[in-house]
Amino acid sequence: TAGHNQVRHLADGSRLVVGFTKNAVSITVQQPPVEVESCTVADGELVLVARARSGAEVPTAVSVVEGDTGFDSPLTLLPGSSGSSGSADAFRRYRAVFSLDRLTADDPSGIKSRPFKVALKGADGQDREALLAEDFTTGRHGLAPGRELSVHRDERGRLMMATRPVRPIVDAMTVTAAGELVVEGTYPGQEAARKKVILRHGVRLEEKELPVEIADGRFTVRIEPEAAPQVSGPELPLCPGRWYLFFRDVDAWDKS
Repeated sequence: TAGHNQVRHLADGSRLVVGFTKNAVSITVQQPPVEVESCTVADGELVLVARARSGAEVPTAVSVVEGDTGFDSPLTLLPGSSGSSGSADAFRRYRAVFSLDRLTADDPSGIKSRPFKVALKGADGQDREALLAEDFTTGRHGLAPGRELSVHRDERGRLMMATRPVRPIVDAMTVTAAGELVVEGTYPGQEAARKKVILRHGVRLEEKELPVEIADGRFTVRIEPEAAPQVSGPELPLCPGRWYLFFRDVDAWDKS
């Protein structure tokens, strides 16, 4: 059955992309001439750094588009980035700078998200995918209270950006020797206060309330598939199927 694509970076700098096309597995090997290496936010500016292989045609700009609104920033060569054989590596590096105020000027309030489409614009005016380098670091940046700018990747390893309500993000999952699944992530600010964690079955809509540890903007949830909590009675194994994890206000649906 179809699922998310998987990207693996190979030793020679190529990318192995495994996915699904209709009813068949698709395997693609890419060697991107240009990749986005980093994204930082400081002093009211969002700075993207792209690296180009020696001899590659370099895009002229980075385009950020949301609906009918678009912003372009030229890619300018970083000082000391020649990509020559005598340099630290074989890449030339360029940067594009955007005003954070302009990007977020029409940011909605509340629970709405505002996704941006990010592309590299060639000299021919055509858009190219903004593929991410292997060591690209995703992140989030606070905006107005309860809002954030998210910088992340999709399943094909492309740069994604969005303004959205502050939400929990899972960044680590491990399974202990005893078979316990440990889910960890970030939930900054006051949004995590007075929250509970719910595990819900995708078809049966059965729910389990799980204990959660929250400290210093991070959370930890421990799931024991063979001993899940019940509303009453002894712990029982989770039934087969897909289970989804939610944060919910502790007083949600409380009519008292």
